[in-house]
Amino acid sequence: MNGNKNSVLSIKNLTKNFAEKTAVDNITLSLPPGKIFALLGPNGSGKSTLVKMLTGIIKPTSGDAFILNQSIVTNTDEIKKIIGVLPETLGLFEGLSLWEHLLLAGSIYGVSAEQTAFRAEQLFRHLDLWNLKDSKIETSSFGMKKKCALAMAVLHTPKIVFLDEPFEGIDPLSARNIKNICRLLSKRGTTVFITSHIIEIMERLADSFAVISNGCLQCHFEVEDLHAKGRSMENIYYDFIEDTLTGEMDWLEN
Repeated sequence: MNGNKNSVLSIKNLTKNFAEKTAVDNITLSLPPGKIFALLGPNGSGKSTLVKMLTGIIKPTSGDAFILNQSIVTNTDEIKKIIGVLPETLGLFEGLSLWEHLLLAGSIYGVSAEQTAFRAEQLFRHLDLWNLKDSKIETSSFGMKKKCALAMAVLHTPKIVFLDEPFEGIDPLSARNIKNICRLLSKRGTTVFITSHIIEIMERLADSFAVISNGCLQCHFEVEDLHAKGRSMENIYYDFIEDTLTGEMDWLEN
C-alpha cells in the first residue's frame, strides 16, 4: 500500500485489538495539509488508541497509515522525527524545569540553540508560562504541564501535529491562546489533528471532524458544508453517539 500524495495523513483499514477487545476497528481516513481536524467521541471510543498508533507509540494489529507517504508500520523512527505530539500522558520529566524541556525538545529535533531559545520564549509568552519557565515539573500545575508539552510538540514546526485532549484542564485564557497557536500552525501549512470532548471549541476551531464510537469511524464532515446545511457539530455528534442514560434519580430530584 502507498499513501495518498495529496494527503499529509492517509489511514488505511487501521485496526488495534487488545485481547478480545477491538479498540480501533478498520478505520480509513485521509487529511490534507494545513487543515485543523477534530476527532470526537466518548471515553473509551478509541481516540487515544488511534493517536498512539499514528504516532508510533503502539503497533497496529492490521492495516497501515502513511504520514507524508511514510508507513507508520515500517518507518516509525522516521515518522517520529517529522511529527509533533501532545500525548495523553504528557511524557514530562519531574526533575526538569519547563524551560529545560523546551531546550531538550529543540536538541532532539535538530533545531539550533538560537532558534530554540527564540521560539521557546515566544511560545512561553503566548502561553503565559514565561514568568514560570524555571518551575520544575514536579511543582507545576496540570495546566502548566500541558502547556509545556504543547510547546514541545510545535517547537520544531512539524508538518502534522497530534494534540490529544489539548483543552482538558485548561483555563479559558489559555484555551484561547492554544486555539490561536492551532490557527497559526494551520496557516503555515501544518495539519493539526485534535482529539477532544469539547464540542463547543471544536465547532469554532476545526475545518473538518469525525466521530468515533466503539472503535469505528461513524462519519466525517467538513464543518463549512455542515453549517451550510443548517446543522451543527453537536447535532451530528448526538446522531451517532447513543445516549445511555437510564433509570431514575429521585433522591436528587426531591
